[in-house]
Amino acid sequence: MHLRLERVRQNAPAGTVRFGSSEVLSPRSVHVISLWAPWCVACKEVLPDLRELFERRGASWGDSVRFLPVQVLDPTAPEDAIRTWGPLMPASAVQLADRSLADSFVAALRDDSRRLYQGTLPVTLALDCNRRVRWARIGVPGEAELKELEDWLDTFRAEMTDGDPRCRQVWCGNGRCEAGESGRCEEDCGTPAETAPSERPVSGPTEVAVGPNEIVPDVPVTHASKRAKPCPQECSRCDEKGRCLTMWAGSEPPATSTTVCGDGRCERGEDTKTCCRDCGCTGSLQCRRGEDGQDVCAPANEMWSD
Repeated sequence: MHLRLERVRQNAPAGTVRFGSSEVLSPRSVHVISLWAPWCVACKEVLPDLRELFERRGASWGDSVRFLPVQVLDPTAPEDAIRTWGPLMPASAVQLADRSLADSFVAALRDDSRRLYQGTLPVTLALDCNRRVRWARIGVPGEAELKELEDWLDTFRAEMTDGDPRCRQVWCGNGRCEAGESGRCEEDCGTPAETAPSERPVSGPTEVAVGPNEIVPDVPVTHASKRAKPCPQECSRCDEKGRCLTMWAGSEPPATSTTVCGDGRCERGEDTKTCCRDCGCTGSLQCRRGEDGQDVCAPANEMWSD
């Protein structure tokens, strides 16, 4: 709650905000937090699913359930990532990014007392009225897990509206600046020197990745444009123009602390045999998903069975 992260929002100056501030984690809402990165293939699988959930329940949830994306483990400019991948996400009033050299945000979640980050993305967390994590998934949640998340969020909302004792507890860290906490509980009340959070300017997108069955605004819908273009074989999800949103089906493979196959960087310990996704293939070969589930270099015209 003490960490300061970069805040990304349109038409505002650059700056940072404390993660535990009420502008980020409203005391009047419960929250779904998504840890993601632009290089994370599996993240682009779960974000549209979360968007569909929020769009379906938005009318009944209103502002009582908020989505908060946090870009981690990536040094690139967060405004570029939001401009490109923001349309895949649920609507959110705040977007955050941690570009600290020590990766402070995931380091805090990796602590043995929490174990909410275990070396791979995406990570989806659900926080109740007291900012306590009561639901968490590492990797891509399945249909049953998304339904479980939806049920938990309804439970968290009911606890707020029904006056559940858990939402009336007075303790430092629940997000509510209560009697006797001013000056001694930064997590809830902030500090006297803390100014209003600032934002990093983000220009509106002109050409962005969109989700499946989503029509790009201001483009006339003709009979031809209604027919979605075929998805390339190596993609599990595409938009209507046939652009690949998820290059490989399923979740990310287990990652080491420093090297992740699929992050778009051919790093030490990776080569064409161990990680052709990042390092590519020689000659006319292409990196494909093999019948045994492993990525291999194969002739471009060779077809794999489903």
